[in-house]
Amino acid sequence: MHNKYKAMIAIIALAASSAALAEETRTLGDIATNINNSFSFVPTMLEVLAATAGFWLGISALLKLKANRENPHQVSLAVPIAYFSAAVCLISLPLFIGGGLSTLFGDKIGALTAAPVCKGQSCADK
Repeated sequence: MHNKYKAMIAIIALAASSAALAEETRTLGDIATNINNSFSFVPTMLEVLAATAGFWLGISALLKLKANRENPHQVSLAVPIAYFSAAVCLISLPLFIGGGLSTLFGDKIGALTAAPVCKGQSCADK
């Protein structure tokens, strides 16, 4: 059974290598562009992870606050306060990074920019 998997892996590797050899010669700029495009999802992924971690730390803070209310000697009040503070920081992290990056590098910096505020007109006009 293991030989079957080894044969399948060898066939896939051979097909992938022949497809890679069939491509035209790339320059260093093409390779750098490909690497840049490959990692374009990372800022969005970090935003999602920060928001998810902040959400769960907020839930944990509420549960620790409830545990403190039931037995103050078991759980210190500092624990839910620290959890809540960390949750607020994680949830607002993308906004702080986006604001700082737009201040330093301008408005067109990528996925970490804050959403535009549109008053009195549609956002499509901007």
